[in-house]
Amino acid sequence: MLLALSVPAFAADKEKEVTIKGEGKCAKCALHETDACQTVIQKTEHGKMVNYYLAKNDVSRVEAGFG
Repeated sequence: MLLALSVPAFAADKEKEVTIKGEGKCAKCALHETDACQTVIQKTEHGKMVNYYLAKNDVSRVEAGFG
């Protein structure tokens, strides 16, 4: 599953939209890193695997297909 996610980033009280593209996985089921299911976007940056954990809210549930 490939996900593109727009995440608001805050710097100096200005809202900036950032798009993260990578593979969507479950932190519990696929990565075995948490006790409860949580969506993670996994991508390679500078030759290293990076995990972006989505905040648990209505938007992340819909984006990940768990809604």
